[in-house]
Amino acid sequence: MNLSKIIFALLIGFLLIIAAIWMIPEPPGSTGILHPDFKTMLHGGVTMKGNIALQVLSFLFGFALLSLIFALIFLGARKGGQPTGARRWIWLGYGLTIFNYLMIFTSYLKSLHGDTSFLLAFPTASAWMLYGLFISPAIVVIIYVWRFNDWVLTEEDMERFRELVEENKKKEH
Repeated sequence: MNLSKIIFALLIGFLLIIAAIWMIPEPPGSTGILHPDFKTMLHGGVTMKGNIALQVLSFLFGFALLSLIFALIFLGARKGGQPTGARRWIWLGYGLTIFNYLMIFTSYLKSLHGDTSFLLAFPTASAWMLYGLFISPAIVVIIYVWRFNDWVLTEEDMERFRELVEENKKKEH
């Protein structure tokens, strides 16, 4: 399937997800409830606990958002309309990011039902957010920087650029 069609489908998906969320009645406390000790502070309630439709739509929204980000990364990793060697690394980063998202989402849903487990000194969902979601994009960035001259701006590209600069200088004089 054409990458531009995938991006278009993801955007249509966003439209449908947002429209579906608008159709769900607003859960009580969805904009925050007063904190019992600090009256000037709001904190989140358990608005998703019993609302399966909201859970599914929230999951789909996050999944579509991450997929759109990586689809745009794939689009940017093309050179001359053709994919570069970065594809497998982007797929690895995408897979890790989706895995981390699944872990964050399921950990959050478990916490709504009383799970108070901790991972590396944080509640499990927070730990996956802090440690997990940092690693997967970092891998893509590190590999991109490491292989930039092979995938994005090759020596042939630089030589052609220098030639164009020289031609431009000759035209100006």
